[in-house]
Amino acid sequence: MFQILLYSIQDSIVPKPKAVQDSWQFLHVTPLEFSCEDSKGAKTCPEYVAKNFAYFQKLMFQRDAPYTKEEYASKNINETISSVKLILQDVSNNIDIQEVNESYQISFTSEVVINAASPMASARAFASLAQYVTLSNVNESDRKMYIMGKTTIQDAPHYKWRQYQADACAHFMTLDDIKRIIDANSLQKLNVLLLTLTCAHSFPLAFQQKPQNRLVFGSWTPYHYYDKADMLELQQYAQMRGVVIVPEVRMPSHAFSWRHADPKLVADCPALAAQNPNNVPLNPLYERTMDYVKGAISETIEGFFPSSLNIRPYIHLGGHAVNFECMKQDRAISNVILNSPGLTYEKIWRDFHQNILTYVDQLKSSPIVIFDEGALLNDNVFNKNITLVHFTISTQKQKANQNQIKQIHSSGLDLGLMHPNGGHHYFWQDTWMDLQRQDIQQGSENNLTIGGGCFQTSNNCYAQSCEQHAFDRALGAGENLWTGTVSAWGDSTRMQQLGCRMDHAGIGTGPLEIGQPCLGQVRD
Repeated sequence: MFQILLYSIQDSIVPKPKAVQDSWQFLHVTPLEFSCEDSKGAKTCPEYVAKNFAYFQKLMFQRDAPYTKEEYASKNINETISSVKLILQDVSNNIDIQEVNESYQISFTSEVVINAASPMASARAFASLAQYVTLSNVNESDRKMYIMGKTTIQDAPHYKWRQYQADACAHFMTLDDIKRIIDANSLQKLNVLLLTLTCAHSFPLAFQQKPQNRLVFGSWTPYHYYDKADMLELQQYAQMRGVVIVPEVRMPSHAFSWRHADPKLVADCPALAAQNPNNVPLNPLYERTMDYVKGAISETIEGFFPSSLNIRPYIHLGGHAVNFECMKQDRAISNVILNSPGLTYEKIWRDFHQNILTYVDQLKSSPIVIFDEGALLNDNVFNKNITLVHFTISTQKQKANQNQIKQIHSSGLDLGLMHPNGGHHYFWQDTWMDLQRQDIQQGSENNLTIGGGCFQTSNNCYAQSCEQHAFDRALGAGENLWTGTVSAWGDSTRMQQLGCRMDHAGIGTGPLEIGQPCLGQVRD
């Protein structure tokens, strides 16, 4: 009985760890005291690491708080675990998604001992440890008796970049909404929240400097925006959870909202705009456009990546679906083209793209610029040292390979689709297996693929309903990103258990199948 019980404990972790060594023993769990030190016992761990452990400890106990050591002793139970010791190999806060070491080991002596390579790695260990603990099946009616298997884990991710992309533009999200998504990322061991902040419909970023401070006029209302303090608060919260927020400020397409700052910033094509505002790109020939662009980039980077956080800046600039037809219908742009031999709409786009890259390369912090795959369709020139290409469709990968450009992939991982990745499963709740079977490296050179992840627009859902639509189906993709293993089938019970932890954390999540109530769902 105990062996079956212990197997269920160690085999419940999502994503699956790399190496597990069972002792086939278990201990009863008391409230856990936490301590942290560096590998030489010489430096202090970041304060936020202890706060993060306190969050995950609450998720361990899905019913009442556990018995104390003395209360267990009164029940003739003396084999208990009451402390967790974290040893960090590197206590610094320096984070670069492409370089950070997220490996960790969990083992047992007289206490739980976690050896983690970095603060971010400790968040990955806490997510596993939170899934270690379950109610004792010896007495299911006892809401305070928990057990933990003495199972040693060695683990590390296959891909460096593991993202969930959320949309705070099509429908506004509060700070609490975004923090819940950060929590969901951390529970799934995803380390990037790609946050879409601007689009054709709204521009909810409030900048301080001119002229870009006018762009907030494109927000849904004067009260729905994110200012510099909000950006810092969100990134600090994400850092605590072992996540980095990568903001997406779309350009030159999906920029119709910029017109509220200055109508001349966008191409003038009323008929196409009426059909779909996404048809309207920025006007690259307007003398003030680049001033706005540079200002938006610099203040977004300053807001989300202040020097105090020691996080290398990454910013996503879209770059896809540029509509040349809209530019052709703009009389001012078309007149310049007609009267300038050798000038084409494609060249205008290439020059615009190159000006942005040159500007970003000159920034002191040297951030990485992330363009969507559409930028490859126009023979744009890339600086491979500061550029990642984000694929949402499986085209043009050969060109990225030839230019040795690093890549992230979301092909087949659109959570907004009823049947993503070809629709091998009819029922919506089964489509997590379609996500798990997606080989993101297909068509790319292995050394160039640094990761990828799912994306969920908010076109047809609000914040919490988007969560229900996305989680826990996204766990299938998360499993692949962590393990590097592509599978057409999976263990929905194991996934469902993490879904219960997410539900216990207050994250809107949808079940994968009909089943028993989560442990935390009890009748008082």
